Amino acid sequence: MRRRGIPCSRETYSQVMRSFAISEFDHKIFDVWEMMKDDDMEPTAEIFSRLISACAERRDAERAARLFDEMLDRELRPTPEVFGALLAVCRATGAFDKAMDLFKRIDAAGMTSEELYVRMFYAAQEAGSWEDAVQVYKTFLDEELEETTEA
Repeated sequence: MRRRGIPCSRETYSQVMRSFAISEFDHKIFDVWEMMKDDDMEPTAEIFSRLISACAERRDAERAARLFDEMLDRELRPTPEVFGALLAVCRATGAFDKAMDLFKRIDAAGMTSEELYVRMFYAAQEAGSWEDAVQVYKTFLDEELEETTEA
């Protein structure tokens, strides 16, 4: 995004992406990503989360998978927001089986959050998979009980 010699920080790129993500120009987020790469700026997990979320809006599971692979190749640790964005892609594309596999990986890694449970529950509901919705709910209750017991 370097124009007229003005260097941009990672934070600037992130904020520009955020602004595009909530606007009618959401497709521009990928242009900013290319500019960021052209400027040799190292991305963060937050930036990958924004990009993958944009893939959900565009129902582009292939691009989301490539971005996630790139994130892992850069040895960045996926955050709950990244997993939430990936679940949103699965939900948007109707790939509930992949969402359930991803949810199990997230749960096994101990990286769940209330937001992820809610997203996963809705994904199961939209897919008409009530057995899985019940399983997600039971897993959430078990986690809540463990936290309450530990405190």
